[in-house]
Amino acid sequence: MEFPADPAGVVAVVKDLITLRNAVDARLAAGAAIIDRLGVAKRMGSTTSKLLQANGATPGAAARWLRIGTGLAGLDRTAGYFRDGFLSAEHVDAVVPGISHVRGRVVGVMSEEFR
Repeated sequence: MEFPADPAGVVAVVKDLITLRNAVDARLAAGAAIIDRLGVAKRMGSTTSKLLQANGATPGAAARWLRIGTGLAGLDRTAGYFRDGFLSAEHVDAVVPGISHVRGRVVGVMSEEFR
């Protein structure tokens, strides 16, 4: 891929690439959660994280995809922005444990309005 000669064009291409990277990370997180839910790695005598690493993921990325993928349940808006590439995996990885922490401290069901 060639970058344009003008600065605005370079910035636009970089922005598009970042959006694409975020969307790909969202699919990888979803895939990690599905692998985990189906017990694929367990049947192979491994863990989901190790299976992802064996397929080229770094340990940090594998752990992050798994945390995000399994933690996005009930966070439809966050999941949507992530899936569309508008939130990075790092941002979502900050939101998911934060919401999980709040859920653990709230007595009863957390309303959509409160969330």
